[in-house]
Amino acid sequence: MLLVPGEPDVSVFDADDDGGDGVSSNGASTSRKLKALIIKNITQFLRHPGGILFSIGFPIIQLLVFHYAFGHDPKDLLIGVVNHDSDNCDLAKIQGSVIYTHNDFGGICDFVDLSCRFLHDINDTTAKKVYYDYLPDVKEDLKKGKLSGIIYFNKNFTQALQRRLENFRSVEEDDIETGEIKIWLDVANRQIGLFLKNRLYDGYFKSMRNIMTECHLPLKIMDIPLSFENPIFGKKNDDYINFSSSTFILSLTFFVTTVMTTAILISDRHEGVWERSIVQGVTTSEILFSHFVVELSIVVIQVLLICLISFAYFNLDCKGSLLTVVIMIFLMGLCGLFYGFLVSVYCNSHLFADYIVTGSFYPIILLGGFLWPIEGIPPIIKWLSYCLPTTVPGVSLRAILIKGHSVNNPEVYIGFLVIGGWTIIMILLCLYGLKRKS
Repeated sequence: MLLVPGEPDVSVFDADDDGGDGVSSNGASTSRKLKALIIKNITQFLRHPGGILFSIGFPIIQLLVFHYAFGHDPKDLLIGVVNHDSDNCDLAKIQGSVIYTHNDFGGICDFVDLSCRFLHDINDTTAKKVYYDYLPDVKEDLKKGKLSGIIYFNKNFTQALQRRLENFRSVEEDDIETGEIKIWLDVANRQIGLFLKNRLYDGYFKSMRNIMTECHLPLKIMDIPLSFENPIFGKKNDDYINFSSSTFILSLTFFVTTVMTTAILISDRHEGVWERSIVQGVTTSEILFSHFVVELSIVVIQVLLICLISFAYFNLDCKGSLLTVVIMIFLMGLCGLFYGFLVSVYCNSHLFADYIVTGSFYPIILLGGFLWPIEGIPPIIKWLSYCLPTTVPGVSLRAILIKGHSVNNPEVYIGFLVIGGWTIIMILLCLYGLKRKS
């Protein structure tokens, strides 16, 4: 008879139990003992709602938070505008215009309130415009953190820009200075500063192309002599979440299974179930195998939930084989499971196990390519990063999701080799630890 900890009225009998106080190890086959142990582990797991909530609910919560809150473009930013060229465009009521007059020499373009045209082409989803009359006032609000940037147009900006475009060989210095759009950004938040800078560049070139169209001129006259074609892999202006999702999913799977396995095994030993089972003739390998079967089933459920939420609900891009993706995530969960076994074998208390798991969590997150590309890491630390269990597989999973590579590609199968190598190392260390303790 195997007792379920914390439940004195619940017991699991094997087929040879005749109601006595113990189970004869000679009379019980290995398969019957394993069946009893598995039933005991399932019952023990179901009797603890906290364990169910963590194993099933925690990955769901983490994925929802990640997909909703991470890697998307900033919104609802405020940018101050001081427009002395057209009296703040009458608070955005004036949109500017281009007047084209055809003649025998090809035509003439006259600009009217061109600054308002530029401001109109800055989408409010990028930044909402707040109009000011004086530059010192808007700079003061920028310093107070009320704004993310400032756009300033000099008086006679439109006329100066027109003279600059028409007489670029003999343009005066004053016209160059007056015909500039001056921008100040708050780059204390680097990501928001870079985002606004790129969006303002895009808005400027969009306006100039529209102006060239209305003036019946080639669109590329105002383009810089650099042409960024469609990317070979990925998309233009892609969300950062598509870069970081691969490493995040693998890290989440790895650590959820690690924490779950560690908690169950150490609790089993502390509550005396492990020792009582051994006294009744159950071997250590049978106990570990029964835990492996139950926790492997939980890993399968976790992997299915992660894939359904990421790819079915949030429509995460996947250019390659979804089956290959699922297999890689499952193998990473298996690797985390054996890491939990390893920690449980060498740690006798939850405190030390928590120290080890938490201590290994942050290096994997910081060095695994989740928050920042590996190429930005110094060379010495980069080698440490490549030795972590999620770094190379994260690159491989990204190659499947974004590049559409198959498992035959070296960039992909090396990730499977790394996961397999780490899993084998952890199994061997577990066996060594068990042998030493026995």
